[in-house]
Amino acid sequence: MALKLLIVDPDETWLGQAKKYFTDSMYDVTTVINGKEAQVTMYNTQYFAVIINYATENHSCMQVLKFIKTNYTNMQVIVMVNDKALVDSGDVTEEKLKKLGVAELAVKPFEITYIKELLEGHQSLSDMMMSVNKKEGVSEETEVAMGDDSFT
Repeated sequence: MALKLLIVDPDETWLGQAKKYFTDSMYDVTTVINGKEAQVTMYNTQYFAVIINYATENHSCMQVLKFIKTNYTNMQVIVMVNDKALVDSGDVTEEKLKKLGVAELAVKPFEITYIKELLEGHQSLSDMMMSVNKKEGVSEETEVAMGDDSFT
């Protein structure tokens, strides 16, 4: 079962590219262009994570973040910022965003693969599977001659 991902960005071209990339990476992706649609979509469907652009309008990014913090406290949230000047000026700070439950802040331009790394905690599925301890060889089956009473 694919993880459900909601991407909110007013740039429809970027949304299309991101949707194709994440769909090819086995995510179930929903895209919307404004905050109001994002809130309605989250109300109707449960998502693993939300990627939202700070420039989102018609319910701002901050309004959507407050909605998420109030209703979906365990949801992973990544905020994208189009202009590094917003971060440098102090309008968008990691402290403010962390208080609203944001896991990561990504400043454009970046490769879409960077967002995937943020979602997966900088560890790919194959890396996670390689770290799981595996037993050496195959164990032999042993037939047991005991009644059911011995097991209850």
